[in-house]
Amino acid sequence: MRLRAIDAHAHYGRWFFPIESDSIDDIRLLMERNGIEYCALSSSLAITYDLREGNAELARAIEGMIALLGYVVINPNYPEISREEIDKYLGRGGFVGVKMHPFYTGRALDDPENIALLEYAWQKFEKPALLHVWGTDGVRRAARVAAE
Repeated sequence: MRLRAIDAHAHYGRWFFPIESDSIDDIRLLMERNGIEYCALSSSLAITYDLREGNAELARAIEGMIALLGYVVINPNYPEISREEIDKYLGRGGFVGVKMHPFYTGRALDDPENIALLEYAWQKFEKPALLHVWGTDGVRRAARVAAE
């Protein structure tokens, strides 16, 4: 029996620090080299600078690609835009969930607006959330949010 490798947490696009693979071609090459069948990506641009343009850029990049999947990046500082992005992308093929990155938004994972966005995405589309946290406190908050 052959096991499948799925990368559930990857980034598309440039960061403010050097990384080896930031283009779709680079990512596909890494997948092939490492036997990864599916890769779920979030947009670096959406996480750090421009929510709408980053999600749109990712949607264009993965369109028609079966092995590349997307997370809609959401940001509690922009709740209405985040809801619009959830509605725009989770209802179409290729997007498998939402991505939240509390460090870059400056709001704790269990902030009421984060919870409201996660609940909105789940109640409307029943898709998972990737909660990008660090350290013991972040993991505890993620466990609390998941339990609720």
